[in-house]
Amino acid sequence: MAAIPPMSMWISTDANEKECSYCHLEDFEGKKFKTIIPHSAGRKCVGLTCGYLILFGRKTKDFWLVNPITRHELHFPYFPFDFDDFRNSKVRVILVFSPLVSGWLLVISECYARKIWFSIAGKGEWNHVSFSSTFYIIDSHVF
Repeated sequence: MAAIPPMSMWISTDANEKECSYCHLEDFEGKKFKTIIPHSAGRKCVGLTCGYLILFGRKTKDFWLVNPITRHELHFPYFPFDFDDFRNSKVRVILVFSPLVSGWLLVISECYARKIWFSIAGKGEWNHVSFSSTFYIIDSHVF
């Protein structure tokens, strides 16, 4: 995959609440591909991390991460904190692999806050870390 040039991608918006959305891909040679995005009904795509589309359930408040190429999926349960709007770009969602727990973690932070939430894939719970520092979290990156 590293040797493949970037692809153009867009998600269809014509799916209703009972259907899945489609991911449309176009490679550098103009070849077009279309794939179903599972668990997309009633969800909003709020970002992209590590090749996974981040789908947030409007009613269920859970996260499904779906890789549109491999179709690999990760599920993270009901999120206990209320994010009304991802459009304001104040919420950061990032996926990291932790060798310490030998698993994927979904890490969520809100700009100008002092708390980070995380969930280990398959564990079914959210944990948080609060900072008592005078500094606020502005962004997050994984190295």
